[in-house]
Amino acid sequence: MNRKMTLADIRAALAAGGINAAKAIDELTGIIDSSTDASEKEQALTLRGEQYWKFDRRADAINDYNAAIAINPASQAVKLKENAYAILDFYNKDLYNP
Repeated sequence: MNRKMTLADIRAALAAGGINAAKAIDELTGIIDSSTDASEKEQALTLRGEQYWKFDRRADAINDYNAAIAINPASQAVKLKENAYAILDFYNKDLYNP
């Protein structure tokens, strides 16, 4: 039997190191595509965005954060998106002043 993982299963597996990011992204995509629960979909989008970030898929991560925020404006994805933009906007001013 090929049992699909739940959101709680994926979180636990990620925390325990029992699943890699690629497998987590596949499982989360399944949840996002099939879920009718807005809260579950928002949480799955946020978690998938975090996994995309680990793969240096920055645009995909930000797109997931935006989708999660569209579902829930108070989502954890708001802070993750702010952090993502802070990282992307960072530059070392000393490099421009030799």
